[in-house]
Amino acid sequence: MEQQSWNGNRNDWQNQSAWSTKDKWADFYEMQEYTILTKNSSAGLVIKLQGNDLAHIASPGSRAGHRLDLGPMRVRVVGSVESLGGAGSRKTWLLEEGKDLMWNTDHWITSLLRVPPNTTVEFCLCNIWQWKEANHAPGLQSAVDRERCHSSRRVIWSGLCRFTTPRKGQVLQVTLPASVAGSLYRGRRSHSSAEVFTEDSHTVQTTISSIEEHIVQGRAGRASWSSLPWQVFPLPAAGRQCSFSFRGGQKCCELMLNVNLYVPPGFDPNEDKDWPLMLFLHSQHCRFDGDLNLHYESDTPPRLVLGDSRCPESLRNNFIILSPQNLSSRERGDIGGDGMWLRRGEFGKDAEYDYPAEAVIWDLIETVKQSLPIDRTRISLVGTSMGGQGALQLASRWPGFFAACVPVAAHFEFEPLDAVALRLVQEALPMWFFHAVNDHICSHSAMQGLARRIRHHSPYNAEVHFTSFYDTWSSGHHADRIPFWKNEMTKDGPGGWRCFGDDLFEWLATQSGPGLTCRSLTPTVVEKWTPPRSHQ
Repeated sequence: MEQQSWNGNRNDWQNQSAWSTKDKWADFYEMQEYTILTKNSSAGLVIKLQGNDLAHIASPGSRAGHRLDLGPMRVRVVGSVESLGGAGSRKTWLLEEGKDLMWNTDHWITSLLRVPPNTTVEFCLCNIWQWKEANHAPGLQSAVDRERCHSSRRVIWSGLCRFTTPRKGQVLQVTLPASVAGSLYRGRRSHSSAEVFTEDSHTVQTTISSIEEHIVQGRAGRASWSSLPWQVFPLPAAGRQCSFSFRGGQKCCELMLNVNLYVPPGFDPNEDKDWPLMLFLHSQHCRFDGDLNLHYESDTPPRLVLGDSRCPESLRNNFIILSPQNLSSRERGDIGGDGMWLRRGEFGKDAEYDYPAEAVIWDLIETVKQSLPIDRTRISLVGTSMGGQGALQLASRWPGFFAACVPVAAHFEFEPLDAVALRLVQEALPMWFFHAVNDHICSHSAMQGLARRIRHHSPYNAEVHFTSFYDTWSSGHHADRIPFWKNEMTKDGPGGWRCFGDDLFEWLATQSGPGLTCRSLTPTVVEKWTPPRSHQ
């Protein structure tokens, strides 16, 4: 793929396409409503469920005396609008298309949901009991395995909720009482309550506010961006996670992402200490707000740091972890299933590069760096499966930015691997690959060949590790436990494996790079945008 270089003038880009892509991308995303709520074409909905009476109860999936910080139960909302898995009567509501609520100390809350303005919306909350969720990660397995895992779950429903959405550009927040959470938790069988909650219910609280109050705005939307006040950025308590909606990228086509942020137990924003930042890119199918939820159905860092007994201390204590959620095909008005990191279209060489998506990720990182005490020389990049290909693309396109890169069960089929290797060997980027030799979804030999090219041809003698193993617990592609579980989880004997979590995250914590960045971004040409190599 044709690459772009920067020669020092922000308005002078080499290898530009023959036509202006600014207008192309702006027209495309406005047509497809890819920006979701940013053009004030829709209303917003946030659902909050009080759970203070259940805060002392251990969460589902707790094991070996450790409490996963996921709350007492897994709560999902399913309703009559598309963003909640429905498009009409309750008979057409799809449980698998609903949105999970995130536990936050004493309540559950959704991310910002897009809904039609001035419309009556009906929804129900439910408690999902999925017996195999603690040991299975169907997001990285076959469709048959995912179906088998999900078929084991029981669902306990709340009463019906019926509310009228606000006008365009406004957000309705509905706060349901703790009694609803109590009935969901104590329910012994699936049922439907006759109770209906509306705006007139005395136990329900509703507020209407501007959408701007629910979104973290990136640097592109600010006239002056020398610094950000702390109050505009959501900050979880030490050792916890929070989720937020982020809007940013190029002004001509701003995008919105749901983002998950974790800060370690020793984090103190008032302390004079800069922390390493880890950017984690998830695999295909996985989400933070629905089926194949990374907090319930994975062995990835966003789940492990919540108190999982298999989490390495070096991961839990050393990193601020930034985990954006990839835009789905429906959100981007695209084909190709669940969407791909930095690509539009179907898998293969014909998939078109998504430059605005690259710009919004850059904007997200820059916003976090300005808002939190981040060591800009210690930003690492970790990706699994589809996230691995996203990691390879960002690492090769942003030379000097990342301190290290960890592709897990990665693949790359959009351009020749020689071209990727050529860009990666031009920087001394430490890399550590993990891949199962019996992975029949993403080629082990292709990634091994890429690692060899980088190792043998790098003029800087780049540190490149490649760890191979044999997967005996899944179809060959569920590789997360090997790089991410702590070392002592290693299994000996026939069919055993060795885990590298302590080794990997201690290694990542020691890596330091140039910390290159750019002074500013302009929407002059979005199509061939690459972060300029200049110091801040």
